[in-house]
Amino acid sequence: RVHNNANTNTIGGLASGAANLISGNGGNGIELAVGDDQSDPNSPPPFAIAITGNSIVANGGLGIDLGADGVTPNDPDDADDELNNKGQNFPEIEQVVLGDSTTVAYRVDSAPANSTYPLSVDFYVAASQDSREGARYLGTDTYDAAEAQDLTTFVLAVPADVPAGAFLVATATDAEGNTSEFSAGASLPVAAEPEAAAPAGRYALHPTYPNPFRDEATVAFVLRDPEPVTLTLYDALGRRVRVLYEATPAAGQTETVTVEAAGLPSGLYLVRLEGNGFSAARPVVLVR
Repeated sequence: RVHNNANTNTIGGLASGAANLISGNGGNGIELAVGDDQSDPNSPPPFAIAITGNSIVANGGLGIDLGADGVTPNDPDDADDELNNKGQNFPEIEQVVLGDSTTVAYRVDSAPANSTYPLSVDFYVAASQDSREGARYLGTDTYDAAEAQDLTTFVLAVPADVPAGAFLVATATDAEGNTSEFSAGASLPVAAEPEAAAPAGRYALHPTYPNPFRDEATVAFVLRDPEPVTLTLYDALGRRVRVLYEATPAAGQTETVTVEAAGLPSGLYLVRLEGNGFSAARPVVLVR
């Protein structure tokens, strides 16, 4: 439990050996509390308590509780700076998609006037969707002021030993060191089987640009030898949305294909190139 006289501190950290195991508590793992056992119960709440890189698991309550009052809901623009850690909003994970790698689409509803940017968004493995705990640190994305409140993507390295049925949670920490509570969990997808590997140099599928996009994006590919291929757009649930290209391009000729936003809802998509015995995918995010 962290009280209101403990401002500007770090619990854990991403440096080697700095992380803590916080487990087995009957209540919350980490609790930012105001007034308990203090000489001035009306003093300001604690702030700039950075909580990063720890393993927080198997506690009776939340992994991080700002105020000892259960989940603190996100508020529009993150204006509730009178709360513990200035009430920093947690990330909202919208989708997690498995393509050539694991890509997560998320946003943080925190206006630059209410949080000091850039934010550090830490991702963790969680045992359940509603635990609000981060058992294993996976990686950190930098969410800057240009992205503020927008949907963005982060390519995540998920170790092979993460069990099937695990979930992904995240925290946001502003540049002053105010860490949020954990987000709700999003399912980590598991590949049913490996995609067939193409011979070296047989094709190249380039990243979509721009990404994220609002009106249209482009994706380019090239084949070493002429053969029939299909370029298809899939949504995050693996449903085919539309065929973007279906033909036999000339050998060594770069084909550039447009992805139109018209008629599509915001979210994370996969552009998949498929040929005879190979398949490759690139993520693309549509924002409105």
